[in-house]
Amino acid sequence: LAMQGEHTGQAAAAAAAAGSAAHVETTKGGPPALNSDGAHGMSGFRALRGSDVALAAVGGVSGFASGLLGIGGGTVVTPLLAVLSGMPQAAVVGTSLAGMALPACAGLLKHARLNNVDWLMAAGLSVGSLVGSYSCSSLALSAPPHTMEVAFSVGMAVLGNRTLAGLRKKA
Repeated sequence: LAMQGEHTGQAAAAAAAAGSAAHVETTKGGPPALNSDGAHGMSGFRALRGSDVALAAVGGVSGFASGLLGIGGGTVVTPLLAVLSGMPQAAVVGTSLAGMALPACAGLLKHARLNNVDWLMAAGLSVGSLVGSYSCSSLALSAPPHTMEVAFSVGMAVLGNRTLAGLRKKA
């Protein structure tokens, strides 16, 4: 943290080392003040935590799975975020969606260069996904507790079973 005014960076470093997000005020022109949650007063932002390293590792695993298998956000990130972050399921879904936007673009660019994209099919998938995602977000947010977790788990089990059944038919 870069501190200005009468406060020093040492005080902020000591607070961070102690694992607390101490309230920090600055003089005019200084960086934004931290609130008791370590946020900078902007919605959605907070101070870094030790668990962020684990979450960055989750992102790495997701990137590997996405590049290799075309999976990642819903299959890797969502369940691991739910387990590691302690966030409510709705926040896990929103964070997973936000975290996957740029990696999806990177993977798309690579596959487009290799001519591995059926653009007509991708357009249809995009329209359907856009409508479904937008319309179902409200439904998910109003669902009773644990409904999203159960629905996600059942969906993953059904898709996994169908994938394995398809492999058995090919063998």
